[in-house]
Amino acid sequence: MFAAVLALPAWLFVGWAAFSGTATGFLAIAIASPLVAAAALSLALVVSLRPSVRATRRPDAIDAAFSLLFTGLVVAAGVGTEATPWLAVAAAGVTVAGLAVNGRRLSVEVRERMRVTMAAFGMPTPPSSHEPPRLPPIDGGEYIVVTPRS
Repeated sequence: MFAAVLALPAWLFVGWAAFSGTATGFLAIAIASPLVAAAALSLALVVSLRPSVRATRRPDAIDAAFSLLFTGLVVAAGVGTEATPWLAVAAAGVTVAGLAVNGRRLSVEVRERMRVTMAAFGMPTPPSSHEPPRLPPIDGGEYIVVTPRS
């Protein structure tokens, strides 16, 4: 996955040189290449940070699907057809979806690992719900309502 950080932006330049070669195309590729590299790097990092991926040393099918979609869309955009802007939008959408899905999976795995670690040290585990604890009211439940005169 980390090889895509260099390979995909390079493919954009190769595709530009082979298929279109226009000055505006070069400007678009010069702007898009760092963005593609950043998107590929962020997807690879979020996937590789998950404990299950580090333990098995391979991503699962969902990670492979996002990687395949992103790579396919960037490669198709590198050909330089009339659909290139829409392919770029689709690649951005796949990147956002991949980061959201893998970020959620990362947080679930880290939370579970933290719960196991806390239990191993005999510390109370945090509640599994996402609601913050409710504190009693400071004023004992009494309050004054001030209404303006009419």
